[in-house]
Amino acid sequence: MSIIDRVSSRPLLLIVLPVAIALLCMISTSFSMLNAISVSVDKQDRARTEQVVHSALGSLVDSVAGLVVDNARWDAAVENTRDPINLNWIETTWGIYTGDANYDVAFVLDGKGARLAGYRGGQAITMEASAYLGPSLGSLLAALPPDGTDFAVASTLAVTADGLAAIAAAPIFPASVSNDREIAPRKVLVFARLLTEPVLAQTGRHYVVRNLQASPLAPDEPIPAGAMAAMDRWGQPVAALWWEDARPGDAARQTYLVSVVVIVVALLLVMAPISLAHFFIMRRLASNERAAIAAARRDSLSNLPNRLHLSEVLALAFEQQRTDFALVHIDLDGFKGVNDIYDHETGDRLIRAFSGGLQSLAGENALAARLGGDEFAVLIAGAEAQARAEACAQTILDCLREPFDLDGRIAHVGASIGIAQPDGNPCDAVEMMRRANVALDEAKENGKNQWRRFDAAQDIRRQEDMAIASELRLHIEAGAIDVVYQPIVDVRSRAMIGVEALARWPDQSLRKVTPERFVSLAERHGMVDALGDLIFEKACRDIAPLEGLHLSVNLSPLQLNDPSLSARLQRIGAAHHLTLDRLQIEVTEAVMIRHPTRARRVLGDLHRLGIRIALDDFGAGYASLGYLRDFSFDAIKLDRSLTQAIVSDPTSQMFLHGTILIANGLAATVIAEGVETEEQLALIRLAGCQVMQGYHLGRPQPLADLLRRYKTGSGEPGKRRAG
Repeated sequence: MSIIDRVSSRPLLLIVLPVAIALLCMISTSFSMLNAISVSVDKQDRARTEQVVHSALGSLVDSVAGLVVDNARWDAAVENTRDPINLNWIETTWGIYTGDANYDVAFVLDGKGARLAGYRGGQAITMEASAYLGPSLGSLLAALPPDGTDFAVASTLAVTADGLAAIAAAPIFPASVSNDREIAPRKVLVFARLLTEPVLAQTGRHYVVRNLQASPLAPDEPIPAGAMAAMDRWGQPVAALWWEDARPGDAARQTYLVSVVVIVVALLLVMAPISLAHFFIMRRLASNERAAIAAARRDSLSNLPNRLHLSEVLALAFEQQRTDFALVHIDLDGFKGVNDIYDHETGDRLIRAFSGGLQSLAGENALAARLGGDEFAVLIAGAEAQARAEACAQTILDCLREPFDLDGRIAHVGASIGIAQPDGNPCDAVEMMRRANVALDEAKENGKNQWRRFDAAQDIRRQEDMAIASELRLHIEAGAIDVVYQPIVDVRSRAMIGVEALARWPDQSLRKVTPERFVSLAERHGMVDALGDLIFEKACRDIAPLEGLHLSVNLSPLQLNDPSLSARLQRIGAAHHLTLDRLQIEVTEAVMIRHPTRARRVLGDLHRLGIRIALDDFGAGYASLGYLRDFSFDAIKLDRSLTQAIVSDPTSQMFLHGTILIANGLAATVIAEGVETEEQLALIRLAGCQVMQGYHLGRPQPLADLLRRYKTGSGEPGKRRAG
């Protein structure tokens, strides 16, 4: 008889039945847990996707609204939509661009909403805006300021004749007070971007939403099952939205299904290893959780800790009331140029190379982190943290003097660095990072490629800058910025042949601000175009009556960004009867270095108007002779440092002679700036320089004082009248 035959069935049942019950319970529990996890994950993903879709549609609407603001708040738009409106200007400015990626439909309406001009897909349309945009047009117009004295923009999702669209409307409003002549009622600019299948598909790809689709809803039409309603700004559903759910719960279930099968097989083999199997599973889950937490605190590109991790470490240090640490905030200067010149893959390699070096430089008791983009940080703890932080910053600057070799592509970058340390005042992790960023900004504003420590004076300066910027805006709007003039004199006759217009802070202001500071703030706060127009307008008004005297004004590199620059100069000059052949624009080498293509186009437009172009501060920067050849300058202004060095420096004298010879060959006039002594004047004259400027000839002053000096013979230069 076999062993099996001799074993009673009841004991076997007592063994098998508990195992089978335990096995079935384990299988049921495991699959129930997996199903519950899957359902929960899918619900969370659905809720997240709904929020993402809402954000995506809101971003599309905001994009159209921002575009309308940029185009509606524009002096040129006001002038060309006055009655009778300039249809040709409207078509070339807005109409032909209705086929690009920013907007598909454009209307210009009168104050009652009637169409004055309309375009769709680059072609004019005769359909009324109310017919095309439906009831949403009336609601948008009602949301705008009724009296036309204030500027506002209204935007929404709406159903148009071509389907669902993001639309925005705003009154056509002047950008500056000086152009704000009364228009009643104001014209209204309306842009619409159709949310076509390609647009939705692109939006879905950008926001990681699969197969995003939309179907317009008729009024009172119920929302289909499984769809999400897209609402207009008044809370009314205008479209039903669908997308393909990612269902990450299924992926999670498939991932852990193998583990469940392994557990089931183990239970079949022996009951004893059940606890051990569960132990290993839980350990793996805990390991995955730790890995996910670690991944959330690490930058994937550089493999350095990220901003979140750094913030947590800083917060812990403050909780422990530690003060023996310093934070180094690093921003790479010139990184964007690497991406522009090469590509983003090369930029990524540069980030990885710098990250590896930074981790090595950080050393012990230090945490190197990437904050995002081209920003990094090093948290240094322990004894003499401040001194070590300063040494680390200087070492980084020294290392960056050597270019990066990225598979044969040479990349030069620098760094601006800010350092902050607890100083006994109330502080936390957020404030610590803010202080380091303030110090970094100070390094940038002082010329980059350097480090700065945070101190309270930097905060005070920032507050002062904000106050000065606010006051500057008011002065520009009121036309209160003063203009003074420095004479430009013929070397041989010493006759004044022109003046350079220079901006000055108003005397009636309670504060004193240098031109360098408020011009820099104007550039940083988007006021440089308005400031430049104000200076040019005042100078034109003053100089136009003085026949034979030319006017020289400076052009900021940022003014090259404005495509209407040449048109504005032409308009202002004509308004004050200043012929443009009497105007000279001065630009620095920075214009050519930063935007050579744009500079060539804008300066070419100015040349065609008869405006002379002068290269300012020649000899202070790269002094590339290529600029003289490529940009056809009418004049070259030698930097004051070169002028003042010619008395004692033979090299400067040779450079001056060579520059004059080259300029003569290019038919360009050489202007020597910074002439402060008679000896400098004599050497400049012997070198063959034609024109000069400097304190020896006259300081910047009101025009009346300048003319009185040159007419009355006050001072050596004034012995001859201005020509």
